[in-house]
Amino acid sequence: MASRLLLPKLKAGETVIADDEVSADEPCYMLTEQNLVWKEYPGTRRTQVLYVPRHGIVGIYKVNMGASEDFGSAGLFTIPGGLVTSTGQIEILHTVGELREIAHRLRESREEMPVPTDLVQLYYDQYR
Repeated sequence: MASRLLLPKLKAGETVIADDEVSADEPCYMLTEQNLVWKEYPGTRRTQVLYVPRHGIVGIYKVNMGASEDFGSAGLFTIPGGLVTSTGQIEILHTVGELREIAHRLRESREEMPVPTDLVQLYYDQYR
């Protein structure tokens, strides 16, 4: 677990684009996996977005993970790595590496989930 890092209050919409690299031991406020359009590629791409503290504010780092359709039933998700305190400061509790490990496990577990069954249809099929 990352040491607790407090950042000052953020102004609405205040972000910076992070550097080209982030390391596994860096504090991380949040990780999301979304399907986004990248101008360099056709269609949508599965994108991991990391929110990391940079220069006293939260920076954004994006990773193109490949074509969205390659991720099958793995849903989109958000994993918090910190919280906003009652004073409006951001407290970081996890690292990039920890959140990436959680994301990997979520992706694997969702791919293994069975397809939902329509219980109502099964009932009508059985008792008609």
